[in-house]
Amino acid sequence: SSASSPQGRDSGVTREMEPATIMLATGVLSALAAHSGGKIAARKRLTAAALPQVLAERSEDDSTLFVLSVHVRSASLSSQLAGRQLRVCVKYGQPRESIRCDTVATEVPEAEAASGQVEVPVGQTCLFLSQRDLSSSVRLRLVDAGRFGRTVGRAELAFDSAWMAMKQSDVPLTGVGALSDRCIGNLDVAVSMRAVSKGNLRRSLQAAGVTLQRGAVLVESAKF
Repeated sequence: SSASSPQGRDSGVTREMEPATIMLATGVLSALAAHSGGKIAARKRLTAAALPQVLAERSEDDSTLFVLSVHVRSASLSSQLAGRQLRVCVKYGQPRESIRCDTVATEVPEAEAASGQVEVPVGQTCLFLSQRDLSSSVRLRLVDAGRFGRTVGRAELAFDSAWMAMKQSDVPLTGVGALSDRCIGNLDVAVSMRAVSKGNLRRSLQAAGVTLQRGAVLVESAKF
């Protein structure tokens, strides 16, 4: 009998490998889908339990809510940032699974003193519904107010999730990008955890004037 050709042998090997390749590819796709599905489910869970959604519920119950308040008082920034429109992004939760709140953008004025630091008033408060499975810290980002919202500086502030009193901190900002690995200023931040009835919170927010964001509430006037 004649020997099989190399082409025939290659075709046989290929046909034998096809089921294993398909199984491997299917397994990889399933793992990716499960991972993606888990992230989507986590985001939906966070959004469903977010403060604006809870306040929007039509139920008349006056249950007690535990609210995390992050009041950004002001920023002391490097004069290198003068003239830029910046805002503070507050993130509550684990990376990529957090709830965020963005302050209204503020222009950084020119420095008047030789110190090279510029004082920027912010006076805005981010309110989050406290959740046990989220981290006991907030991540703070100083970002450009432009279309792409590039991060300029970052910081993190830890707190006691069971602590009800206010904790005020002067948090150093570490530069990102062109200002990488250098201190570009500080954020004056006050964090508190408080228990409040849903009815009282609704009335307080109606009187204060607020902006409802996807997962948080922004109070743009005086501290809540």
